[in-house]
Amino acid sequence: MDVFGAFACLLVLTMFASTCWALVLVDGLNMKSSKIVFMGFLIIGCMLIGHYLGLLIALSNGLSFKPHPILWVDEPIRALSVMFSTLLAGGGFSFGIYSLLASMNVFTARAIDPTS
Repeated sequence: MDVFGAFACLLVLTMFASTCWALVLVDGLNMKSSKIVFMGFLIIGCMLIGHYLGLLIALSNGLSFKPHPILWVDEPIRALSVMFSTLLAGGGFSFGIYSLLASMNVFTARAIDPTS
């Protein structure tokens, strides 16, 4: 994958994760089960964001980004640590973008004027 493809995937996934952050953190949803579903989407999105951040870092340093496959049976702790580290990197990045968008009032509900 080239830099532009990785950047495009990162942009789309970041917007998806920012929307999931808003749906999980804002009290607009009444049902707790829908927040659990969006938390699952958020976890998957953050892992993918961390993966593409690692890809962009490797590509910017001129390295080949072909990680060796990790078998769950052979190295479960290493596989969990890789997943957790990509989750943390993606979660921090996407929460930062969500915070930036929330400070610009992107995720606030606007009242619709019925007279216009």
